[in-house]
Amino acid sequence: MAKMTTKANDPDKLRVYLKALEFAAFCEPHVSSWPTRFAVADQLSRSADSIVLNLAEATSLWTRKARARAVDQALGSALECAACLDVAYLRGLLSHEPAVRGKARASEIAAMLVGMKSSWPAWLKEDAVPYGPAHHAGAPTIFFAHERLDVYQVSLAFVRWFHVLSSRAEAAVARLREIDTAATSLALNIAEGNGRFSELDHSRFLRIAQTAAARASGHLDLAEAKGIFAAEDTQTGQELLRRTATMLVRLTNRLRQPAD
Repeated sequence: MAKMTTKANDPDKLRVYLKALEFAAFCEPHVSSWPTRFAVADQLSRSADSIVLNLAEATSLWTRKARARAVDQALGSALECAACLDVAYLRGLLSHEPAVRGKARASEIAAMLVGMKSSWPAWLKEDAVPYGPAHHAGAPTIFFAHERLDVYQVSLAFVRWFHVLSSRAEAAVARLREIDTAATSLALNIAEGNGRFSELDHSRFLRIAQTAAARASGHLDLAEAKGIFAAEDTQTGQELLRRTATMLVRLTNRLRQPAD
């Protein structure tokens, strides 16, 4: 069967596709200036590109279910981008203003993707719908629902703590890289898991986040055992990881419980 080629199915005619291209272009000069030892540099670049590529793929798929899955993957990438911008800001790679502008763009893309996924029959259609919590006067700008989760904020607290620690231990580059990768994965998977439509996806990303927390804790233990850090250096970080892991287990168990 020949591929359906209508104006609506041309990715270049989709506003969200064009905005995704603009977002990738926005991220590129920032990412290209970041040292490659930071996991968030590669992750933001790949996630921004993934939004575009999943949308392009969605236009070539025939079934509604397959298209919806591709759009859900694009949404997951937009959520990852938002978390990447948080991590980059806390790691001192991005100032506040571009971080907020980037998250505003990612939020707009996410809203369009949610509208697209919920409105697709046999063709592509874009309907903007509200996404994430409402903004309130005088409150910090909140772009995504996952930003209100305690577990996400504690994961960012670990990123912030690790940034201070790593700035005092540049000699331990290899061990720091491993912890940085795990800390980045922890925040990103919490963000993506919270915004996915499927409960199976929620559980999968929460499990990945649990693994990231465990690996970060293990690397801190190894760094202490090898004399890179003292016990008092890692105590706060380990406590933040324990809190995060406990909340992730509770969230996972809640998802397993049958609905009333």
